[in-house]
Amino acid sequence: MIGSASSGILTCFRAAAAMLATAQPQPHLYVLDGIGLLEDVVQKERLGARAGLHQLLLAAQIVKRLSAEMDARRDPRNAVRTGTPLVLVVTGWCSWANALRNGVFGWVEAALQDIVRDGTSLGITVLISGERELVSSRFFAAIPNRAYFPSGSTEESRFHWPRLPDVEDLAGRGVVTGNFVDGQTNVAQFREAPNSCAWPFKDLGRSQPPFRIRPLPETLGAEDFFQRLAGVPQHALDSGPCTNTPLPNDADLPDPDTAEEDALTPLWMGVGGDEALPVALPLPNRGVSAILGGRHSGKSSVLAALHQLNPLVPWVYPDSTDGTGSFWASIAHEAEAGVLDPNSILLVDDADSLDTGGCHALAALAGKVRGIVLTATPGPALVHRLPLAGDVRASGTGVVLAPSTPHDGELLGARLDTNGSGRPGRGFVIQGKDVTPFQGALTAGLPLAGAAGAAYSAAEAPPVRDA
Repeated sequence: MIGSASSGILTCFRAAAAMLATAQPQPHLYVLDGIGLLEDVVQKERLGARAGLHQLLLAAQIVKRLSAEMDARRDPRNAVRTGTPLVLVVTGWCSWANALRNGVFGWVEAALQDIVRDGTSLGITVLISGERELVSSRFFAAIPNRAYFPSGSTEESRFHWPRLPDVEDLAGRGVVTGNFVDGQTNVAQFREAPNSCAWPFKDLGRSQPPFRIRPLPETLGAEDFFQRLAGVPQHALDSGPCTNTPLPNDADLPDPDTAEEDALTPLWMGVGGDEALPVALPLPNRGVSAILGGRHSGKSSVLAALHQLNPLVPWVYPDSTDGTGSFWASIAHEAEAGVLDPNSILLVDDADSLDTGGCHALAALAGKVRGIVLTATPGPALVHRLPLAGDVRASGTGVVLAPSTPHDGELLGARLDTNGSGRPGRGFVIQGKDVTPFQGALTAGLPLAGAAGAAYSAAEAPPVRDA
């Protein structure tokens, strides 16, 4: 549907989208609402997904998942899936085009072109509105059915339009072309949406969409996280991002002799993925994982979240008053003497600022504990300053917080979809080829020595699991 706001297209689009959304068999809806036209939608939980213009990453996820669904439906073995209709509703393509083309999400338009061109035969329908940018888009030629609303338009805005018959200058009066009018060109008066109730003016069905995509929470506290964790079924966690491992059993203290099993326990740190499910830090057994980010990106907060959300893990970290280099040297001596708990996980903040002795001590500890979690600032010189960065690069596992450029994930072998306006505590969990957006939990800082479950030094007893 092409036209300016003065043509009456907005209320007509709301009406058309509502009729499509409540048609039988009722489709599953995925909405990219660039102009807030459908922000009053009721029963939002029954939508497959909805993204506004301020949620570019979420919008890109929606298009990417629809494109993957379309590819799956091409397989003859999945022919039954074409019987489940999906609808992508896009409002204000002009706004989307300007936002997507000026950043790292330029691929979204190409993916949308594939959906427009091939989706109809696979049970995926696209309903889109816009003005000049829509007519000049790369996928416009693939749209089989079009409605032009000339009222209030100028010759400049109609430059790419085909020659249309003269119509009265009335709101909602349009010219329709395409397959749904047997290839003819007809004049039509479009229905307006009612003003008395919220879109789509009828109840949406309760059927389960093939996939859901939900926005990450603006903030996430420890209590909020545990409530989410308790409300998620085990099978959802098993298939969720970075959580395909057994849940910890709080009733049983871990056995120090079962290091291999302990290594499978998720190290919770926030929520992420398509449905904002609990996510865990990927940490190879006896390996190293990195939390990368610039200043004020929330690296220390993620370490604190790991500590608070996983109280059964024997964490080892220095008191803030200790010299960190000498602390890790003392821990290395304990490991060499066989005193250090082999199931310990070391938390190393600002590892790239350690002195030479601290770096060598950490390198000596690698492989002697369950794992090492370090924070550092990304950059090409990190591998030269920090020996363990080579282990991180080899495993390709870690986290990037508030990335300022797509290259901030290079150490982990990932190019990130970011426009450079990252938020502290929010970023990406990277595990091989899997890149998962996530929001870290905001908790109290790491406790100081002397508090329950706090750091311990070489002069103190070896760590034990908190009860």
